[in-house]
Amino acid sequence: DVNRLIFENVLSITGMETIDPNAEKIFRELRNAGVKLAVVSNFDTRLRPLMKAMECHDWFDALAISAEVEIL
Repeated sequence: DVNRLIFENVLSITGMETIDPNAEKIFRELRNAGVKLAVVSNFDTRLRPLMKAMECHDWFDALAISAEVEIL
């Protein structure tokens, strides 16, 4: 079905835009300056593997994904 197609393909590494070529340099400079960086996202459990595939997961000190956090 359409929802499954979107879930599996559009929001995958092949469906994402490329990262700005200067992004890594900027994030590394911020971290080297002592700035703590985090991603706080209302995304599903694909975000962590997606960031690893895009090789940007280690640019941040913390990653909080709503689908991984149980909120009562």
